[in-house]
Amino acid sequence: MCAIVEAADLAVTVEAPDNLQLDRPSTVPFTVTNVSGNTAVPVVSIDVPANMQVTSLEFDNWVCSANDTAPIDGPASLECTYGEALAASDSVALNLPIVVTASPVTVSGTVSSPLHDDDNTNNEATVVNAAAAPLSGLTVVKDDAVPAAAPGQLLTYTINASNQLIAEPLADVSIVDALPANMEFVSASDGGSFDGTEVTWNVAELAAAASAQVSVTVRVLDAAGATSLQNSVVASASDPAFTGVTLSGQATDTNHIDRIALTKTASLQAPASAQDPRAGDVVEYTIVASNVGGGTITGVDITDAMAGLSALDFPAGWPTVEGTLAAGESVTTMATYVLTEEDIDTGSVANAANVVVQSGGGEQVAASATATMPLPAVSALSFTKSASLDTTDDVRAGDTITYTFEISSDSNVTVHAVSIDDDLAGLSTIDYDWPRGVGVLAAGESVTAVATYVLTQADLDRGLVSNTATRQQRALSTSTTPS
Repeated sequence: MCAIVEAADLAVTVEAPDNLQLDRPSTVPFTVTNVSGNTAVPVVSIDVPANMQVTSLEFDNWVCSANDTAPIDGPASLECTYGEALAASDSVALNLPIVVTASPVTVSGTVSSPLHDDDNTNNEATVVNAAAAPLSGLTVVKDDAVPAAAPGQLLTYTINASNQLIAEPLADVSIVDALPANMEFVSASDGGSFDGTEVTWNVAELAAAASAQVSVTVRVLDAAGATSLQNSVVASASDPAFTGVTLSGQATDTNHIDRIALTKTASLQAPASAQDPRAGDVVEYTIVASNVGGGTITGVDITDAMAGLSALDFPAGWPTVEGTLAAGESVTTMATYVLTEEDIDTGSVANAANVVVQSGGGEQVAASATATMPLPAVSALSFTKSASLDTTDDVRAGDTITYTFEISSDSNVTVHAVSIDDDLAGLSTIDYDWPRGVGVLAAGESVTAVATYVLTQADLDRGLVSNTATRQQRALSTSTTPS
């Protein structure tokens, strides 16, 4: 009598998971095949190594048993039974859900069934799993491509948000750029919206290991005292595998702000007097350019286009290299100017200086300063009068007295409307010898005038002729009471 033995040749294979990453969910892909024989229910015994966690015991019609409930941390043993019999030549996948916490890990599985298996050489499969390093779910890079910025400059920041999960896409990625107070929003790419303080982009899906690029353009504001500019961006998304977990990344771009300040002062060189300035006095200008920004500036160029100004001199030289100022450094330059009569007449002399520097961000930064020196008018006229009469013979009615007047200007300004009042009845018209225009005396000038008077019998009877004259003038910028 012959016994009939039911048999099935079951085989198992396993491959390394694609894109296995530490601390991220994945699967170990076993394949179970009924090579030949009778229909059989496959059972796979799996050795779970240390540093591997099985996250579920029921999946794809497989039910696994262990000494505990899921998740199961290795080392552990599982026995996984398929939910139905497998016919000859059929195959079924066993995708064991896992999380690997260290790399590498080796996992093995052995297939069996209640039926006899004539070929044991294909019952076991082993694979060594190497996992990529764990990374945050999102990384962000932000760059405006310049090391420095200047007030008023336009900057465009390029932002790259990258999904560091090598096998999992991210949905609804939010990118938020919070603009600092010394920035003004100009525009944003890719539908970015600005709410007054933040620029926000929404990326519907970011594929595994992919990046999304957006940009924002801003203007640097001239915030008092600011020496640096920091702009930060945050990208975030929900973890696709772990409920309630948010993946995020942050990046900050920092620029120093290039700024230049210019001051200018003016003083009269001794022995000149600020209360009585004169043509020919020397004004000394001191110009100081200071780097009040956060970085080194180059190409520092100080100019002063005042006509008649001497060449700029740098008595103490430059702090280090000519034309270069590090943060906090300054340079002093000096020049002189000789006052003219026109300056005195104007009542002041103004002079502007300019400085232009090259910012590390490619822009030019400029500043200017003006020094105005008041030149007070000092009006002073001296007046003399003399009379002459020919007394060789007896003085008689009809003889002529000649009056000579002289007005000298000791003023520092040109005086106008200079005249002589003489109310002597019978005096001739006063004849002036003006050095320039009628009624005008520049500083240091004099005018001589002559008038005549014919004696009368009444003058002789009185024995004298009394005559008083006064001079009048109007200063260019100062009114003077006639005397």
